[in-house]
Amino acid sequence: MERKAKFAGFWYPSDIKELDAIINFESNKDGAGLRYAVLPHAGLYYSGNLINEFFSRLDKDVDHVLILSPSHYHYLTPGVFTTSLFTSSATPYGSIETKPFDLKPNEINDRAINDEHAVEMFLPFIKKHGGLSVSYALISHVRDYGEIDFLAARLFEYLDDRTAVVASSDFTHYGKRFSYEPYGPYAVGKVVEQDLICAGLLAQGRSEEAFSRYHESTICGLVPALILSRFASLKKAVGMVGPHCTSLDKGGEEDDFVSYCDVFWRK
Repeated sequence: MERKAKFAGFWYPSDIKELDAIINFESNKDGAGLRYAVLPHAGLYYSGNLINEFFSRLDKDVDHVLILSPSHYHYLTPGVFTTSLFTSSATPYGSIETKPFDLKPNEINDRAINDEHAVEMFLPFIKKHGGLSVSYALISHVRDYGEIDFLAARLFEYLDDRTAVVASSDFTHYGKRFSYEPYGPYAVGKVVEQDLICAGLLAQGRSEEAFSRYHESTICGLVPALILSRFASLKKAVGMVGPHCTSLDKGGEEDDFVSYCDVFWRK
């Protein structure tokens, strides 16, 4: 079973030469040894540079990537990972070996993963890097922080040290379009300030505080990011806030925008 490249030609180029202009990292640049990251999943015109930063510095010992993602199109059972039975994933560069993620508790929903742009945005990077396989796990909602702690502990028991983990998340979606204007109109400075605070809490492993402060925000992949932050703490990984930008950097009106930020951990 192959997951199709559903968003190629729409959210990112299907033409390889055009895609190469976006995906232009040098593998293992600076020997930074990154293992885990919160990365944006907007169309690659917006998010490509931030995703490049992680795959440039991916630890040389990594041979597998787990993508933790929210679901934008399907309701998922809270507190449970939703996985798939795909054995390959298509990209414009060719197919990627796709492995099952069978950590219990889980539910199988191939359609939810096939329909999800928040997993697909990373696949061309994974294929172009070379030598990597991929697995998927969706989770959008938890009932309380205890479920974050439980799922992170299960990941800690399940994953080996050759697996990188990407938590797929844009940061604040702001404006009337998103029904979210707590700071009033034209508040990009305040939004960036708050998102960088949240990113800092994640990087420092202060996931419970981040949950308390931001669980009612419009950070769409907050739950995957919180699970990864707690997991990275259990791994004693060193966290750092990476680059930040907003959709306004590519044009648009200031009353509706999305904020993007990388968070990295190295072993």
